[in-house]
Amino acid sequence: RWEARSLQEHLKDVRNQAMYCVVHGGMNLELRKMSVEYLSSLPFDGIAIGGSLGRDRQELVQLLTHIMPTLPPSKPVHLLGIADLESIA
Repeated sequence: RWEARSLQEHLKDVRNQAMYCVVHGGMNLELRKMSVEYLSSLPFDGIAIGGSLGRDRQELVQLLTHIMPTLPPSKPVHLLGIADLESIA
């Protein structure tokens, strides 16, 4: 609910700023799906994937393989907290 409330405040005075929602749910794919469905119904400018992204690269890839097809293709996506050289190279 806090994301929806924040969005409503943002929309009152946008001032050329974008606002992204953050998809949560840890490694629970059903919770991630529910988060994506709800947040995609709101007029956010983009989507961030946050929270627990797995214990290792294999779990991260598994999670993203499941989540990415469910995201709106018209919105930019940002993966939070990933800054190791292998991920950004």
